[in-house]
Amino acid sequence: MKTKPGFAAIAALACLIAGCDVIPFLLLPSPVTVELVNDSLTAPVTVRLFYHDDEDVFEVILVQSLLTTEREETILPGETVSFTRDCDDLRAIIIERAELQVFGFSPEVDTGVLRQGEDFFCGSTIVFRFTHSSLIFDFAVTTTID
Repeated sequence: MKTKPGFAAIAALACLIAGCDVIPFLLLPSPVTVELVNDSLTAPVTVRLFYHDDEDVFEVILVQSLLTTEREETILPGETVSFTRDCDDLRAIIIERAELQVFGFSPEVDTGVLRQGEDFFCGSTIVFRFTHSSLIFDFAVTTTID
């Protein structure tokens, strides 16, 4: 039994021939999602991160340039904050400083630069998870890419 080409296939072929903009729209890359997870049950975490649209940007430029995007979030205990950016806008990301907000003492952690093509890809979810034990001094961030 022969099957007839579907409407979508015919429309796509017609657009390719005519040069319309529908096909590029259908082929847009998936965005990148960033999740900031505070696994602490006792204290908020303040996170300062930077991201850039060039995966080859030097770290010093990433955290000091006017051409990068800076984002600061305070994440309550047990809370997750997430945001999504276009794949072309978020090609390098770093947590420059994360502070566990405890009384009179704020341990800090940071990460290295994560780069698109090496560490993550379009459509990835980058998860930064902030943890500590009851000692609080062992405040840490772990990164996973889904």
